[in-house]
Amino acid sequence: MSQQEDESVGEQRKRTAVLFLVLLGMPLLAWLASLHFETRLDEALVHEGWDRRVVVDVHRAVSSEGYLAACGGGLAYLPRGAAELCPELRGVGKASNARYGAAALAALGALLMLAIQLGKRAAGQDRHRLTVIFDPLVRFALVAVALLMVGQAALLFYVVVELESLHATGFLFSVGVGAVLGFFQLLKSAFGLMKSAPQSCRAERLDPAAHAGLFQLVDRAAARLRAERPDAIVAGLDANFFVTSSPLRLLPEDVVLAGRTLYVSLPLLRILSTDELAAVVGHELGHYRGQDTEYSSRFAPIYARLTGAIRQMGSGQSAIALAQLPARAVLNACLTSFAAAQRAIGRERELLADKAGAEVAGTLAAASALVKVSLYADLWAGVMHKQLSILGEGRYFENLPRTYARFCATAHQSLDWAEARTTLTAYRVPHPIDTHPPVGVRLRSLGVVPDARAARLPEEQDAATTLIRDGFAIEERLTLVEAHWLEASGQVIIPKTPTTPAS
Repeated sequence: MSQQEDESVGEQRKRTAVLFLVLLGMPLLAWLASLHFETRLDEALVHEGWDRRVVVDVHRAVSSEGYLAACGGGLAYLPRGAAELCPELRGVGKASNARYGAAALAALGALLMLAIQLGKRAAGQDRHRLTVIFDPLVRFALVAVALLMVGQAALLFYVVVELESLHATGFLFSVGVGAVLGFFQLLKSAFGLMKSAPQSCRAERLDPAAHAGLFQLVDRAAARLRAERPDAIVAGLDANFFVTSSPLRLLPEDVVLAGRTLYVSLPLLRILSTDELAAVVGHELGHYRGQDTEYSSRFAPIYARLTGAIRQMGSGQSAIALAQLPARAVLNACLTSFAAAQRAIGRERELLADKAGAEVAGTLAAASALVKVSLYADLWAGVMHKQLSILGEGRYFENLPRTYARFCATAHQSLDWAEARTTLTAYRVPHPIDTHPPVGVRLRSLGVVPDARAARLPEEQDAATTLIRDGFAIEERLTLVEAHWLEASGQVIIPKTPTTPAS
């Protein structure tokens, strides 16, 4: 286990310490505040002439029987002559209740941390156990954290009031609002985990007759691997290939695809050869053969809803964020605990999928496809950043994949292969759920030591994009869709004056 692949033991201990502080800090503070209040009241009553033993006996009776039982109708529990103290001792009952509440919250927090650790150990690196355990544990964590958040807000209110910091009314109100909001958000997430909204992407479904070359390539790869064929192939602008068995919503047509779907990247098709595309397709279909998509379809919605619940929690320095701090800490701990097992599963499956790609197109094609995606995929972010910039000026790129290919060609001209090879050893291909192994590990698993030829870009007439008959028109349509989406999402304001293409 390397430091780059897994968090260090020191980081784990640090996170555990922070979690203990967040979950147990407020109960401990409330406990100490209640003791401080009782001690302060004792001293005040003794100062007024009451015998200290009488005061101690009264406190014992009120703490054990409760204020209403001891003072409201059970004066027999109190020492003789102590009934007059009852109007002064309402706070003793509150202090006792605060201690009970603090103990209950501390126990719930400890139980939650224990459940997370036991769940992590029980799941191990087994995909089936991970999904079976992760679902109910996330539900329990969301409900428990919702209760912890409200309970800790109540304890904070008690502490501030008993310390007579009544000028903090606005602060307490904000904390209360944050706790209530977080409470309902978490309950909504907990009881909505069974509802899995389709994943959305801006893409077009490809017609088998119109794009026979691409479909034939996919069919040959599926036959070679004895893997299930995708029910649909879609093309989009993300610099990524993936397969999914979950429902997929295509925008802007708002069409939902069911069954198995293969997503192909139009930008990457411009820098891959046909053989390299076959290796990539073999890699993705290898996930079908390994039933990875079935696993992801069960695990991903739970994972996504947990991360969504974390994003909904407040952040920053506000009182609302303070109220929701326990929620963020616990949910992050839950996510982190299962991430290690998820990474191990992802590494194993990705290496097997790489070998599936090599079965289809050969190890050299699989290795060069991996090298190109690793070297050039990040340039897509630069293309989109530039598009955002010039859209605000009233200009635009007419065809983003073609512009991306130009960016890649420029990068290749200035490429230092010796430096690039060093960078590749630690690079990880981005993925929405799994953490892939470093590219160096994947290349060693393939048994290939690539040279500078692996980074060479194909001529336009030899690129895999030629398998899509009307690819240029699809690219331009999706480029326009992307511009409208950027404007609709508030990322850019496009001038109303006529726009002009950028060179």
